[in-house]
Amino acid sequence: RPTLPLLLCLPLSLYTMLVQPWSLLGPNPNAAWFQKKRLWFVYVFLIYVARIVCAMFFMDTGLAWTITNIGHAMVTFVILHWTKGSPFPHLASNDDQMTVWEQIEIEKIYTPTKKVFTSVPIVIFALAIHYSEYSALEFVWNAIALGFCIIPKMPFMNKVRLFGINSD
Repeated sequence: RPTLPLLLCLPLSLYTMLVQPWSLLGPNPNAAWFQKKRLWFVYVFLIYVARIVCAMFFMDTGLAWTITNIGHAMVTFVILHWTKGSPFPHLASNDDQMTVWEQIEIEKIYTPTKKVFTSVPIVIFALAIHYSEYSALEFVWNAIALGFCIIPKMPFMNKVRLFGINSD
């Protein structure tokens, strides 16, 4: 049974554990962790794990890569190009109307972080169409998924909201 002083220290220690490390990431911790090389490794590893899981349910390697590509496109589109603002209350100012992709290294175009997050979908697309033996139907689905990953990352799409969607 914890004593009362221990219970009073718990919120302070949680605050120290949760807030201090984020403040070490710089002025925008919402986007700064994308620049960590460890995240890039985890990102590629999770894609490979997703591909293995797909392969367990679908015997065809091409279909497994296609489903991995489509799933990757959906998840990254929501995380990088749909989610706006910051979960940190002290940052609720300039970043509120920016997507996570726009917050990553603001106003810089071809940084290593952006190159990684742009090239990985292209590699997944290439693997998916190769292992599907260039099937026309799977090529179309993979190309659509690639479009959802690549087009929003282009510099001309920075701060653009098509048809007013997600513009609030």
